[in-house]
Formats: sequence, C-alpha cells, structure tokens
Amino acid sequence: MVDRNIINKLGLSKEKLDQQIDEMFSEKENEFLEEVIQTKVDLRLPGTILKGTIVSQIGNDVIVEVGLKSEGVVDAS
Repeated sequence: MVDRNIINKLGLSKEKLDQQIDEMFSEKENEFLEEVIQTKVDLRLPGTILKGTIVSQIGNDVIVEVGLKSEGVVDAS
C-alpha cells in the first residue's frame, strides 16, 4: 500500500511520480511484477491447495501455517 502522506511530503505531482517510476522500471520488469502479482492472487482463490506446516493439533482439528496473515484450521481426518 502506498503511503500518500510520504508522497505528499516529497512534493511530487502524480505525473512527475509516474515519470520517475517509468524511468526506474523497464517493460520487462513491469511484466515480471504483473506475473508475480497474478500468481499471488491465484494462490488465494478458494479451492486452491496450499503447502503448509502443522503447528498444533486440537481434538480432530489441526492448525496449519501456510504463510498467510493467520493460520488455518483443517479437519485431521
């Protein structure tokens, strides 16, 4: 997420900021970033199988760490 307060403190217009970003990143880098972002989005779609580590077991449920914001609970059977 972009912090608009930081950008405002720099005193750059949107056009100047866009120009500087375009100078920093080539088309190849932009394509790579788009691909990475799309892959990340695809990994979070419902029904997607993720790899994870079992953190603990509570009754018939296991707590699984998959590298997201919080752990998941899965039925152990």
